Amino acid sequence: KGSVFCAALPYARPVALVVDDDPMALLIVRSHLEKIDIDVVEASDGAKALSAVKARRPHIIITDIMMHGMNGFDLLDRLKQDISTRGIPVIVMTSVDGEMRDKALRRGADDFVGKPIIGDDFLPRVRRFVG
Repeated sequence: KGSVFCAALPYARPVALVVDDDPMALLIVRSHLEKIDIDVVEASDGAKALSAVKARRPHIIITDIMMHGMNGFDLLDRLKQDISTRGIPVIVMTSVDGEMRDKALRRGADDFVGKPIIGDDFLPRVRRFVG
């Protein structure tokens, strides 16, 4: 009594939005993410990131804190206040740690990674949120 159903769903590559105003940092993060088959969308500040989220909803957002224009804290606040984006995991990355890390986590960041990005530390953090 009852039914069993099976469904085969097509594989969809996860999408990561990487936000940083440093082109070299974007390149490094992109190279790590592409190694684990993640599509990367880039933005150079928080305002451009918000537009990118509307254009193509990412599975994860990885953002720097210190940027020109809308910084990472302001972006994090906007994402976590909006019901349509608050569920997207956000990993904050910055070369400043300690107090900045605590502030990011208090504001709703899901994880934190220091710069320079080290793949053995960074990739397991990403994999926690996207296969």
